[in-house]
Amino acid sequence: MATNYNFENHISGDTFEGVIFHLGDNQGSIDLTGAKVELFIDHYLELQPMLTTANGTIVIIDESAVDSTINIPNQIINWPIGTYDYSIRITFPNGKVKTYISGTWIIVER
Repeated sequence: MATNYNFENHISGDTFEGVIFHLGDNQGSIDLTGAKVELFIDHYLELQPMLTTANGTIVIIDESAVDSTINIPNQIINWPIGTYDYSIRITFPNGKVKTYISGTWIIVER
């Protein structure tokens, strides 16, 4: 089951200050070596991820099984105003896909 994390409301077009997540499962930290991390908006699963390690909008800080840590770094989030249900999914090199974090992110008007 994914951990629930609701982002603070964010003004569209402003710089998001970033957040760090430490990931794990029942056995402790997980090995992120070679993994792809993506944030999907649940309504738009058929589209490309909104944030991803592929373009640097999500960064794996420590991929080791000792302290598996990801960062959604400071960046401008300029999404349309709305309430977004999201999930952060990891695709491992062996093809396994696991959702570790999900929640809500509300984007508001200036």
